[in-house]
Amino acid sequence: MIKSMTGYGKCSKDISSGMLAVEIRSVNSRYADVAIKVPEFLEMKKDDFASVLSRKLKRGRIQALITYNNNKTNSSMFKINLDYAKNCFDELKKLESSLGLKDSITLEHLLEIPDLFTNEEPDIDLDEISGTIKELLSTAGDELTLMREDEGKYLTDEITKHLKNIQVDLNAIIIKIADRKQSYFQKYRDLINEMIGDRKLDEDRILQEVAIMTKKVDISEECERIASHTAQFEKYLKSDQEVGKKMNFLVQELNREMTTIGAKSESAEISHMVVNMKNELEKVREQVQNIL
Repeated sequence: MIKSMTGYGKCSKDISSGMLAVEIRSVNSRYADVAIKVPEFLEMKKDDFASVLSRKLKRGRIQALITYNNNKTNSSMFKINLDYAKNCFDELKKLESSLGLKDSITLEHLLEIPDLFTNEEPDIDLDEISGTIKELLSTAGDELTLMREDEGKYLTDEITKHLKNIQVDLNAIIIKIADRKQSYFQKYRDLINEMIGDRKLDEDRILQEVAIMTKKVDISEECERIASHTAQFEKYLKSDQEVGKKMNFLVQELNREMTTIGAKSESAEISHMVVNMKNELEKVREQVQNIL
C-alpha cells in the first residue's frame, strides 16, 4: 500500500537528569528535506539526528523539535556568577570611596556589568542523551509512518476513483474510433477521387494514400498506451515501495497521450471526452504530489 508524505509523530521519555521530548511533522517535498531544532548543548549532534530521520522517513519536508527539561530543584540553567558579582561590588565601593562619590552602589549598577550571568549546560552524558534521542526519533517516526499509511489509503481511494473515470471515457473513445474507422477510410478515398477528377490513378496508389491519411488521424495506439499506463498505475497503488516519482512520470506520459488524441481527432465528441480525461488526470496529479 502506498504512503503519503504527510504525517505527525511525537514521543517523550524521563531520564535521570530530566525529560526529553521529540515532535516530528512531515509534508510533501521533492526530496528529503530535514530541519531540526535542538537545545543549544545538542547543536553538534543535529546531523546525526537528521540522518536518523532521513533514513527512516525517506522523503518529504521533515521538521523535528527536540526539547529537554532539566528536573533539578532550580530547573533554570540561568545562573549568577556570585563570586564575580561580589568582586565587582567591592571594586566599585573602592572606586566610590577614592573618588569621594556620594551615590551608593546599587543592584542596577551591578546589572550593567557584562558576564554577570552564565547559561550553564546541564550536567548530563552527551552520548547517552544522544542515544536516547535517536530512540525517541525512531519511535516518533514509526508513529508518523502509521499516519502516512492511513493517508495513503485515502489517496489510493481518490486516485482509483479518478482512474476509473478516465477509463470510462477511454472505453467510449475506443468504441467511437472503431465505428469511425471505415467512415474515415471512405471519406479520404472520396476526397482523393474528387481531387484527381477524371484523371486515372493506379488503385493501389489511391489505397496507399488513403491509408496514410487515415493513419494520421488514427488514435488506436494512443488509446492502447493510456490503457497500459492506467493499468501500471493500479499496480503502483498496491506497491509497498516508494512509487511517488514513478507515478508522477506516468501522469506526464498520460497527459502526452491525451494531448495527442485531442490533436489528431476530428470528432468534437472525442475532443470533449479528452477534456474530461485531462480534468480527471489533473486531480490524479494533485494527489500524486503527496505520495512517498
